[in-house]
Amino acid sequence: MTAIATIREELPFLIDLTPDDRRVLIKLGPRNQVFVRKAAEVAVQNPKMLPVAFDLERMRRNMQLYNDLSTIQLAINQLQKQIEDTTIRLGNDAYTDARTVYACAKSSFGRATLETAAGELGQRFTRKSRGTSSASTSTAPPAPPAASPAPHS
Repeated sequence: MTAIATIREELPFLIDLTPDDRRVLIKLGPRNQVFVRKAAEVAVQNPKMLPVAFDLERMRRNMQLYNDLSTIQLAINQLQKQIEDTTIRLGNDAYTDARTVYACAKSSFGRATLETAAGELGQRFTRKSRGTSSASTSTAPPAPPAASPAPHS
């Protein structure tokens, strides 16, 4: 979390758009990027054709910052995907482990000492009848598969 705070400190100009702003603002996709680059080249080569109030330096700064942030955005998007993939794997592993515990609690070996726990864990697998609001118990799920491999680092 410290690293994220540091990034925010280093990029104090970042903004939050409203949903309406996000809808109405033009997105700079690949075709629009080419258009903007060509317009900037024309502007640099022919600054006298621009209105006096036009700020060519502002255009250059905005384009440079856009390019810099696009590079950062790509790296963060890749990191976000890796975080999502890792949490999916960890959630899967945790659920598989919990099913193993449940299967052991229901087994003849664990039944005597873990009967209450098995009942509580088994509530996860109860289903409500379509016609009534009371829950009807279903059969427990099959035993979990063998442990999955650890996430890649």
